[in-house]
Order: sequence, then C-alpha cells, then structure tokens
Amino acid sequence: MRETDAPLADVAWTLKEGRRAFEKRRVLVAETGAQAADMLEANDPRRVFEHGVVGDAPEVVFMFPGGGAQYAGMARDLYETEPVFAEWMDRGLAVLQPRIEYDLKALWLPEAGEEAAAEKALTRPSVQLPLIMIVEYALAQLWMSWGVTPDRLLGHSMGENTAACLAGVMTFEECIGLVHLRGQLFDTVPEGGMLAVSLGAEALREWLGDELDLASVNGPGLCVASGPQAALNALQARLEAADIDCQRVAIDIAAHSRMLEPILARFGDYLRGIALKTPQIPIISNRSGKELSAEEAMSPEYWVAHLRGTVQFADCIATLSAQPARIYIEMGPGKALSSLAAQHPEVNRDQVIAALRHKDEVVGDDAYFIAQLGRVWAMGSDFDWHQLWGEAKRNRVELPSYAFQRKPYFIEPGEARVEAVPTHLMRQAAIEDWGYVPAWKPVAADCDIDVEAMDGAPIERWLVFLDEAGLGRAVVERLRASGQDVVTVRAGDGYGRDGEGGFVLSPERGRDGYDALLEDLASRDWKPEHIAHFWLVTKDRSHRPGSSFFTAIKSRDFTRCCSLRKRWRRRIGALCRSPPLRPGRRR
Repeated sequence: MRETDAPLADVAWTLKEGRRAFEKRRVLVAETGAQAADMLEANDPRRVFEHGVVGDAPEVVFMFPGGGAQYAGMARDLYETEPVFAEWMDRGLAVLQPRIEYDLKALWLPEAGEEAAAEKALTRPSVQLPLIMIVEYALAQLWMSWGVTPDRLLGHSMGENTAACLAGVMTFEECIGLVHLRGQLFDTVPEGGMLAVSLGAEALREWLGDELDLASVNGPGLCVASGPQAALNALQARLEAADIDCQRVAIDIAAHSRMLEPILARFGDYLRGIALKTPQIPIISNRSGKELSAEEAMSPEYWVAHLRGTVQFADCIATLSAQPARIYIEMGPGKALSSLAAQHPEVNRDQVIAALRHKDEVVGDDAYFIAQLGRVWAMGSDFDWHQLWGEAKRNRVELPSYAFQRKPYFIEPGEARVEAVPTHLMRQAAIEDWGYVPAWKPVAADCDIDVEAMDGAPIERWLVFLDEAGLGRAVVERLRASGQDVVTVRAGDGYGRDGEGGFVLSPERGRDGYDALLEDLASRDWKPEHIAHFWLVTKDRSHRPGSSFFTAIKSRDFTRCCSLRKRWRRRIGALCRSPPLRPGRRR
C-alpha cells in the first residue's frame, strides 16, 4: 500500500471489481494509501472492521431506538454531505416547527459554545423524542437510497412508532405529530425514573413491590424497572446490598409504568383521529415479540397498550435470530440496541452494526457512514457502489496477486547452546536444606466435593477448562453422568463456540478471550458455582505451532483464571475452585 502511487480510489475499485470476494473480509475508510497502511498496522477494531459472510443474500433488519440516546450535533456531517438525509431532516423540522415555540434546529446543531445548553434542552421528552424520530427516519431513507433496504423492522419503545411510519402504518407527518404528543404528555407526568438491573424478568418481578413496574426485558439477564424515584432508590439500595448489578437510566420519566395511565386517553384520541394502515414491511412487536399483525397495526388500542406495557425486546431478538442469515442495523443515535442484540446467544457480534456513531467516537459522521456500508458488504449483503465511485472513471491498477509481498530476509543460523545441569552438590548455608532441590508437588484442591461420588448430589454449574491429555474430559463425563450442568472451554486459535455447547478461546491472546467468555455466559445468565482448571495438565512436551512448550504453559497459567474469577465475583458473584500446585521440596 505504501509502495504504490496509484489513487486510493483506484486501489479500492481494483480490489472490489478485480478480486474474488472471500468469506472473511476486512474494510476500512481512508483518504490516502499511507493512512490506510497505518490503520491496517494499528488494527484498531473501531476503524478496521473484520467480518465473516453471514449468508447468501442475508436479510436486513432496521432497529430503531427509543428516547434517551440523543446528543446535540448528531449526524451533523451527514446533514452537510448527504442530500437525501438533509432533505428528510428539513421536511421533518418543517412539519414540527409550527407546533413549538423554539428553534429545534438550533438545539440539534448548536453553534460553538452552545452545546451544553442544547444538551440540557434535549433532555425534555417533548424536545428529544420528535427529533430522535426524525433523525431515525432520515437515516433509514438515506440507507435505502444507497440500496440497503430492510426486510424486517424492529423498534424499542418509541422506536416502534418510527418503524410503523417507515412501514406505511402512518404517514411521516402523522408520526411526527404522534411522537411530539407523546413527549408533551410525558412532560406532564410526575417525575419518575428507570433502573436497569442484571436479573431476568421473573427474578426482578419479585423485587418490584407495589409501586414499580417492569418496563422492558432487554436480554436474558437484563431488565429495566420503572416508577417513582423514591421507590427506585429503595430498590437500588436493596439490590446493591444483595450484590446485584444495577444502574440508573439517564431519564426522569417512568416510561412503561402505571404512572403513564393519566395520559393514555389523550394518546388514544390522537390515534383514533388518523387512518392507520397495514404494514408494508414486517414489524416485530414489542408487545408480543412476534410479527405485528395487520389488525394490531391498525388498532389504536394496540398503540396505547404499547405505550403503557412492557417492552419485550429480548423476545423480539429471539424471534429474529431464528433465521441466522440476518444483518442488524441500528438506525439512530448511540449503540444501545446494537449492544443488546449482540448479547443474544444466537446473534454474533459481527452481524450487528450501528448506522450512526456514538457521540464519544472521534470520527466524522460521513466517514463512519461509508465504513458501515462497507461492513454490510463484508457481511455478505450489498449496496449501490456506483454512488461510492462517483462519475469519475475508475482505473484498474497493478496490485500484488498474493497476500504477502514475498521478499526474502536471510537469518543467519544460530548455534545451539545447552547449559549443563551441575551434577555436584552445592553448598547450602542452612543445614536443614542439605540434600534437597526445589521442586513442585501436587496438592489436592481445597474442595469438599468428590467427583467419583456425585450421584444424588445437588445439581450445580461447572465451568471446566479441558486439557489435551484427557483428564478433564473424564471428569466432565463423570459430572454429566450424575446430572451436573457443565460448560467446557478448550484452547484454540481464537474465541468462539465449539458447536457442542462449549467454548474455544486462545490463551496466547491474553485477557480478550476470557472477557468474551465472561460476557457470553453472563448474557445467558449462566453463573458457575465451580471452575475446574485442567489446562496445566500435560502428557508430553508438545505445543501448538508458533510458540514453545514454556510459553504455551505460561499462557495457560491458572492466575488468568483467577483473574477471571475476580471479575466474575464483581459481576455475577461466582465461586472459583481449582487444584493448585504448591511449592515444596524433593529429596
């Protein structure tokens, strides 16, 4: 890349049109060849994206977030560079402006020095909700203008209103009016709040009491409670005392709770005043987690119940994940839905992207947008490449036809050096150490469980790191024969599932694989009571290619598992027990 003077656009065109697309693909956005080379060398996963093809012509799902994800200046670069996005933003603001007494565009795109005031103003539901809806709709129209069209739609809370608009259930103008009314009504509700809790739906219901409601079920072990601030404060204190993770949501409205009941009538009156139509694109319903029927879509009572009831987002993702060949694109600010979708056990991380950058990412919205289009291609779908190449004639340039430039680098052969072990006795100062050399001796684990006598024992969860010698496999077979719940982890070249209910991770890559394992298990609400670590068990001095026996053993050090144990205790309170090796002496 550094050694060619060809324009980078011609290089990209040659790679796209003159090369066969493989299953594994990598994309990045750069302005020069040198910049592209630097990015490839740095391999920052936020700038260089690697994907596997999801399937032949995978379906595309547009996901629309609800309130709270907005930020001042979101999509500013797209507004300045993408005519389709700018057109729909202007149309939406023109519909909304006569209904309000302030300049919403000035809050959306504040002048330098006005950002803090704009951020504060955007916290009001009547301000943020219609702006988010217009941005989401304009983003969807932009992506469709580039040839990425949705096969399914999914919204979270208010986002389902945007999905209904895109599907033709209501017009653009009617949806803006509905969402603006929703925000105005929220402004009249007494102050409340929401609390995200790392518990399943049934477990959390036992903590809610008489004042709080279950607002949303976002994942197998992640739900949101909603209600008055005082009741939420009390719930948070009780959860923290029980070492259950919880975090306040940055919103002062008790959405999807009984506190909204006084506003439901006015919301329903508006819906009964517009002509709701059959969806032209399938929508997955927050109410049921299944596809929204035509009768539901055209019923004002459905949308009133949708405003008040629990958001079943986890069920929505479960329904969609039944078809594995799908790409999920979050059409809105932030990456909340992308994160939630990626945590589902049947959805891979490289199937999910966000159409708009997070506000903390230091990258232009336009460059980020082009990168996401490239990621859609990398997953096996496509878009209108003609818009990328433009009207200029692109030329095929000479590029290496192999993966590496095969330049020889001669390395002088070294001389084998083996230091002989002294055979004579060394003088020891302490007489009690005479006749001994340092050695390791195995000591039984501090564990009161005998795996040879497990029949009838209570069923517990075991996480077992399997060795290649077969000792761990024998223990697993004995545990499973007695009905224990066992998940295995084998050493491999990278992180992933092994197709047998267990996992593979690369010990040589350090903490990344362990973090991914922890996240996967936590997303399934699977908390091990015991961890059995057999990776230090060997039957010979063999090792994986690219390392040595010493480095292979060192990379599988039990201290990494203990570090995992500490993070587990902080997150899900698991216990860790394993047979250590203790220092001793051998005569």
